[in-house]
Amino acid sequence: MRTSYHVFPEENIEMRQIISQIVEYFPQSPLTTGRIHPSQIAPIIGPDEPQPLPFGLSLDFHKGLLLNDRSGGENNRLFSPILASTRCLVPANSFLEWTPRK
Repeated sequence: MRTSYHVFPEENIEMRQIISQIVEYFPQSPLTTGRIHPSQIAPIIGPDEPQPLPFGLSLDFHKGLLLNDRSGGENNRLFSPILASTRCLVPANSFLEWTPRK
């Protein structure tokens, strides 16, 4: 399964404000806009303020990055302890998920 999402600040006033705030508070951060792929630094709204963070969740006991939480299934038990204490909002214009052809 492949995943990416889009951040286009020029299409939305709120998105522009979020990006501007992150650039102001974190001027040295390599913030990515446009098409965001796993592990790229992107705008995230955490409990305190917008901030630049990598897309995906790295866990010691799981190979690779976790990208979303589907209801039920194996990932649900992986995300449950984290969701109980930590949440964030990922501002996006679109979210894509696909399976490559073999």
